[in-house]
Amino acid sequence: MTVTVVPQPLPLDFCGAGQAFEIDRVDYSAPETAGRTGGVQAGFPRWTATWPVGTISRRKSDEVRAFVTSRRGAQRLLYGYEVGREIPRYHQGGIPLGPAPTGWSQAVADDGTVMLMLTGVKPGLFISYGDYVGYVWDGWKRALVRAVSQAGALDDDTITFAIEPAVPAMVPVDATIKLAYADCLMKIDPGQTQIGGIGRRLAVTGGKIVAHQELVP
Repeated sequence: MTVTVVPQPLPLDFCGAGQAFEIDRVDYSAPETAGRTGGVQAGFPRWTATWPVGTISRRKSDEVRAFVTSRRGAQRLLYGYEVGREIPRYHQGGIPLGPAPTGWSQAVADDGTVMLMLTGVKPGLFISYGDYVGYVWDGWKRALVRAVSQAGALDDDTITFAIEPAVPAMVPVDATIKLAYADCLMKIDPGQTQIGGIGRRLAVTGGKIVAHQELVP
């Protein structure tokens, strides 16, 4: 019998100060004879995350330890995202986000800037620097991009803004678009993940969870 382990979401309300959720690029400098320095990218850029364990209760401590243990190091997937940026910043104050976009396309400008256009959006949607767009397909697969410009929805129900990185080629055109709780598939880095010892309140005293994106076609 084959047992399928579904990727597990992050525990809620465990993350302390000092979170990092950034793009990890493998770049090589390429000096040119004319004196300029170019760059060569190796592979597709991936998200990497560090979630510090904050001051938490004994119950939450047990949950976090179980979460890390159940991932079996880097064997099992998890759903990772930037804690505190679960919805676009402009809409965190209670302004309605509206329904999910119904379509998308991307184009690359002459200077290499990647522009993402979402269709089927409603007036009032606003994307700020650092907001995320997620893609879901096959029920559990994920991809994630981040806005690096600002934009508001137009009268033709579209919104266009610059993103990093580009949407991976593996994402199908009919993938579901998420603006709320946009996430990606990740695996724990067992060499860097550390869960602190148990303190007098019988809860862990600090530590961190470190994970890297897994791109699954």
